[in-house]
Amino acid sequence: MRLSNAVEKELLRMIQSGEYKPGDKLPSERVLMEMFDVGRPSVREALFSIQRQGLIKIRRGDRPLVVEQDPRALFNELNHIAASLLANPVGVREFNETRLIFERSLAREAAENATDEDIAELSMIVEAGDQALDDLELYLELDQKFHRYLCAITGNSLLVSAHETLMDWIMRTRDVVLEPRLHNSYSQLGHERILTAIREGNVELADTAMREHLENAAERAGQRFLKK
Repeated sequence: MRLSNAVEKELLRMIQSGEYKPGDKLPSERVLMEMFDVGRPSVREALFSIQRQGLIKIRRGDRPLVVEQDPRALFNELNHIAASLLANPVGVREFNETRLIFERSLAREAAENATDEDIAELSMIVEAGDQALDDLELYLELDQKFHRYLCAITGNSLLVSAHETLMDWIMRTRDVVLEPRLHNSYSQLGHERILTAIREGNVELADTAMREHLENAAERAGQRFLKK
């Protein structure tokens, strides 16, 4: 085992066991070098790896700070893989298929568990979309806001982080839109149908509405799903 890996493994154990809690500072590089009997490069490599995992924050002139773990760090580690997959049509279709499965589940969950407050917030987003059909950038923000709120209804931070990352990856495949109002009108109709199903508490209708919404979006982009 490389020296840096041994240092990383032990520091992770100390953090995960609660020996070092969020808000605590790890020992200085010099102290860590003495603790593990290794050189500065091994300590720094271990610290940088732990920082990439979202467990510590390294600040110039100060000791590493243990932070609350951000689930997004887990998915950010996959960015280089996502970029490679999105560079080819099959990868794009697989991402769209993943989103389809994910978002259909979110729609079902929302139809079953959305509160009156949730429905009111979704309604406000959809109503704002009606006023933004000619504004491509504004409508895109509202489009993303609608789908993000559906995920937020779950109250699950890991799902929210996964969805946020997936949306970021999918956005990399967006093409230039030549007819903004027509494009946005199709999306708006899909949002309205999903909202209606959620408002009625109709789980199956919410599922169907989301599936049709995303499949239609893929069709307009000239893409196809791997499975029906």
